[in-house]
Amino acid sequence: MAHAWFTGATSPISGGGWFNRLDPNQYEMSIGAGGLGLPDRSYYLEDSERFINIRSAYVEHVAQMLARPF
Repeated sequence: MAHAWFTGATSPISGGGWFNRLDPNQYEMSIGAGGLGLPDRSYYLEDSERFINIRSAYVEHVAQMLARPF
């Protein structure tokens, strides 16, 4: 995920960390839903051959990314 963040790629999972304002010896962390990976909603909803092919390739890409070891 760090590599994706540094290269500007989107991720289905986002996260961050910062120091605790009340106790600077402790850190806080959050993990949440990230942004969409395709440019806009038409890539997800339109049924033209172009978008069907893009979605198919995207599903394969996401599966490969999730299969990588952390």
